[in-house]
Amino acid sequence: ATPENIALVEQTVSEEAIGEPYDGQVAVASTIINRVMSPDYPNTFKEVIVDGQFATSKTKTPSASCKDAVQWAFSHPYIFPPDMYWFRSGYYHRFANPYTKIGNHYFSTKEKYEWFIE
Repeated sequence: ATPENIALVEQTVSEEAIGEPYDGQVAVASTIINRVMSPDYPNTFKEVIVDGQFATSKTKTPSASCKDAVQWAFSHPYIFPPDMYWFRSGYYHRFANPYTKIGNHYFSTKEKYEWFIE
């Protein structure tokens, strides 16, 4: 990852995981990295973040905890399933497989196939 990509992920984690525990910040960073590494999504951080579905802030300075969480996620790939692509507050996505809840975020893996839907 380039310094520019790391800074972009830090800004995104700072915006998306504000108030979340350190593990939640790591999980958000890992979700972004998983998307970039996946053949199912664009293969650049800019396309996944800026042109994708993530919020980012260029006005906030990421906290030391946020920066550390992003560095940790980049140096420990695949601590979560490589198809963990989704998170949201409040509940799991209905179109994906629930994986875990950290803080207020619900993380999900790859979309369900039609025959998985209840």
